[in-house]
Amino acid sequence: MDFKFYIKRLMALFIDFYFVGIFVTLPGFFIWPKILNDKENVMLFIIVYQFFNILIYILYWYILEKYYHTTLGKKLMKLKVVDEGEGNYLIRSICKFLPLDIISFLLTKDGRFWHDIFSRTTVIDIS
Repeated sequence: MDFKFYIKRLMALFIDFYFVGIFVTLPGFFIWPKILNDKENVMLFIIVYQFFNILIYILYWYILEKYYHTTLGKKLMKLKVVDEGEGNYLIRSICKFLPLDIISFLLTKDGRFWHDIFSRTTVIDIS
């Protein structure tokens, strides 16, 4: 893979984070004032809120990559997720939250990301 391919994947990731971020941030404007006023349970609310944010990202990637083989970011960057036989899209979505996954292509011999390796999927350029 060449450098341009990794840039396209990074741009797709930023687009996805931005797009989903809008949907997880907007409810926060209505929830946060109530959370901050409840001094006893503020930490519990923060943990639950963050859990649901992560869950929304995982579901976004899982549903779109499993059923459409792309996400909004990948679609704009002309990338597609392909299955290597028995791909596990849930593992793929969860592994994106592993520490160092974003630079894991630098740590593998073939330049693949951990979430691609563990899920038995790969991303291809369709442009």
